[in-house]
Amino acid sequence: LKFGTIRELELSLELLHLSAAKLNKHQLAYNYKLEHEKIKDSILKLAEINTAREIEEKYQSEKKEQKIAALETQKKLDDKEKANQQILLAGGIIISTLAGLFFFFLYRNRQKTNHKLKEMDTVKTRFFENISHEFRTPLTLIKLPISRAIKTQQTLSEDQLNLIHNNTSRLQNLIEDLLSLSELDAGKMIVNKTEQDPLLQARTLSSQFDSYAESKGITYSKSIENHSNLATYDKKVVDKVLVNLISNAIKYSDKGGEVNVSASIISHQLEIRVRDTGGGISKENQEKIFDRFYQIGEKDESKQGSGIGLALVKKVLELNKGTISVISAENEGSTFVVPLPLEKITPITGEKGIEQTTKENIEI
Repeated sequence: LKFGTIRELELSLELLHLSAAKLNKHQLAYNYKLEHEKIKDSILKLAEINTAREIEEKYQSEKKEQKIAALETQKKLDDKEKANQQILLAGGIIISTLAGLFFFFLYRNRQKTNHKLKEMDTVKTRFFENISHEFRTPLTLIKLPISRAIKTQQTLSEDQLNLIHNNTSRLQNLIEDLLSLSELDAGKMIVNKTEQDPLLQARTLSSQFDSYAESKGITYSKSIENHSNLATYDKKVVDKVLVNLISNAIKYSDKGGEVNVSASIISHQLEIRVRDTGGGISKENQEKIFDRFYQIGEKDESKQGSGIGLALVKKVLELNKGTISVISAENEGSTFVVPLPLEKITPITGEKGIEQTTKENIEI
């Protein structure tokens, strides 16, 4: 029976008990009383059972909720652990990749360094070979006429003396280039600006190559402004520029070729141009000819240089705020253009100009 029905039965028995007692039907009232007590006990027991069941259900519900919560917590922990494992795995992959890249670049850099060192060794070896060749050639040209004169006991001719003088100058210029390069590397080269006549210096220096060009069968011309100007600048810069550019132009021109040297003062600058009709320089080589020890490949060993002349010229010009550029194409010759800033330019006229010219000729 349902709890509500039993409760109704219990009330009914109680009413029957009370009714029987009023009617003085004591036995019947007693029986109803007993039945009422039994039903009441049943109701109490049923209530206890229901309470116990509710408690059990509540306990089971809480237990289930706790289990669900525990499962959810465990799932979260598992998910977190899985995420951590994935992070660790990704981190391990990234670290391994970075380590791999590091060792790869380290290996490649070492390979490049070794290759660069080998290149430098090759360049230096070639440099010393070429510098030895540059020393040997003028020394041989100096030694031959002297040895012949000693053997024949004859005096040296004017041509032989000129040959010796030119090759001695060539040796001296080469040694000065090496010393200048050493000074530049050590940061000891000093800019020494004095008052000079740059056009007179250009005329005098360029004239020193007349016999050299003639001996090579080169048509050598000069287009240098004929007036005089005093200006403040570093005299050795013009020396280095003209000596290196003119000697290279003659060296790299074939017999029957042409070399022209021009110099003029334009907008407070001494502009020097040295043009030749030699084999020219490719676009690729034009970017490299001013690098130290770099040389344009030549089959003719007599045209091999030391690889320091143009590099030295560029460095000395930069030190004096000048520049150098080349206009060239293969088989069309080359023109080197050098603008050098001048300070305090003063035109020289009349007797003062003649006096200054004489003085400069003695100094140079």
